[in-house]
Amino acid sequence: MEALIDAVSEKTGLDKAMIAKAAPAVIEFLADKLPEGIGDMLTQVAEGGEVDTGDLLGKGKDMLGGLFGG
Repeated sequence: MEALIDAVSEKTGLDKAMIAKAAPAVIEFLADKLPEGIGDMLTQVAEGGEVDTGDLLGKGKDMLGGLFGG
């Protein structure tokens, strides 16, 4: 979460303490709006974890296949 806080502070000039209070709510909001699994990955990355990009690509392929009847 520190990397997110630093990036937002650098780009906006907002106080890091203020961002630290808001960031978890923003991450939770976005995670709830994203497809199942993708939101979990967002939360994981925001907390400093890593995501297997192969898994991400597989999920994207499955979602697109569903859109096109595949």
